[in-house]
Amino acid sequence: MDLPRLRPKLALARTPNNLLVMHDPMRIGTPVVVSPRELEIAQCLTGQPLSLLTTIASEEAILSLGRRLEEAGLLDDAVFHESTVVGAA
Repeated sequence: MDLPRLRPKLALARTPNNLLVMHDPMRIGTPVVVSPRELEIAQCLTGQPLSLLTTIASEEAILSLGRRLEEAGLLDDAVFHESTVVGAA
């Protein structure tokens, strides 16, 4: 199973609790709060097979983060491309 890619040019902001908010400066999608560990995992979402990432985190953690990022529109996947085409029409 190949994982989707994290969208390029996303920005990060730090919260007072030392968490990070991942967002698109163009305001496409919804910001997502991630821990430093989750950011490390997210940066590895480059379209490679899931099996290659299970050396840095559990499959459950990777897939859970992937679902959150997908729902927020922060992945370079079919859902994002469909939403930007619909939004542009």
